[in-house]
Amino acid sequence: MIAPFLGVVTCALMPSLRVLAGPSPTSLTSVSSYVNSNVPFTISSPLFQGQVVINIQGFMDEHGCVLESEYFSREDRKGITWSIQLQGAFFSTIETKGNVVDSSSKVDS
Repeated sequence: MIAPFLGVVTCALMPSLRVLAGPSPTSLTSVSSYVNSNVPFTISSPLFQGQVVINIQGFMDEHGCVLESEYFSREDRKGITWSIQLQGAFFSTIETKGNVVDSSSKVDS
């Protein structure tokens, strides 16, 4: 009798997540290499200047390796699976789906 295969599934068959960021929906850049690195990605435009740090629990890089983050090791973050931290300044009034952010608004993590 031949036993069914119960080995490790190759990473190529695993689902992947592509993470993009940028100053507008038409100017997005892959920031997957920044995920779980605690290295901020800079976003700069005439309307906004700032940085974003992204943590995703169990995130796999382009090689299929799971990138761990110290962010999730704290006791008060048990059960948290993601974190997007944005810090920066808006330079003019912006309206997005009914939410208004004016130039005096500061977005901090």
